[in-house]
Amino acid sequence: MILILFVVLFLYSIPLLAIAAAALATICTADPATWIVVAGAVSQTFVLGLRDTVGALVVPLLALFAIPQVTAATPVSRATKAIVVVFGSIFLAAVAGCAWASIKSDTITGALGAASSNPFPEVVKSYGKESLTYIALVIGLSKR
Repeated sequence: MILILFVVLFLYSIPLLAIAAAALATICTADPATWIVVAGAVSQTFVLGLRDTVGALVVPLLALFAIPQVTAATPVSRATKAIVVVFGSIFLAAVAGCAWASIKSDTITGALGAASSNPFPEVVKSYGKESLTYIALVIGLSKR
């Protein structure tokens, strides 16, 4: 079950990974517009259609069944620690994505066009909020 959870977490994080690639492209390339447009398209598609279902239902349910139940006297399992590390990493990536979206807002607007709205701040903020919620969920479920 833990492998399934990590595959779903990877799929859930694809927009965040695309935003990270776009952020890296703004640092490493002279013309990051293509990366920004691709990240914007992935983020918009995922936010508009899939993220609510995956984020609100699939990830918490998989986490529920992937976390082994322990008592207060037994140590936390490696799988539970790994899940918390993954959610913590998603949170840190979201914080970095928020900073990037704020600092490079002119570059993002230029790449996406003035008529398009910048989807990145909304996307990364929701990832940050959800990852903290999932960390609390994992901690609560591991010691039930």
